[in-house]
Amino acid sequence: MKSDKLKALMKEADALWSQAIHRSYRGRCLYTGGKGIDPHHVFLRRNKATRWELMNGVLLSREMHAWAHRDQKAFRDWIRGEMGFEAYDKLEKKSREVFRPTDRDMEAIIQGLTEWV
Repeated sequence: MKSDKLKALMKEADALWSQAIHRSYRGRCLYTGGKGIDPHHVFLRRNKATRWELMNGVLLSREMHAWAHRDQKAFRDWIRGEMGFEAYDKLEKKSREVFRPTDRDMEAIIQGLTEWV
């Protein structure tokens, strides 16, 4: 069972990750080049080993974000080409690792994300 503190730290990290993705893409959708609205995890956010990795996020327009969820295979094929096969495969492997963050882990993740915001 997660403590209230751990839940709060994870929520803070989620918000910082979202802000960092917006900043790193300068508010532009990676797919269209237009206005980016929604940060999107390449590999599901439930995979905690990559949940707060900046490489695991892209900024998409609302329309392209809906597409990424609707046609996950097409999104994966596209993003793999964008990222490069080696980087994608490395991130995919990491996403399958089991990671049960502690308060200390989350504090370190927050510190790292704060540098990007």
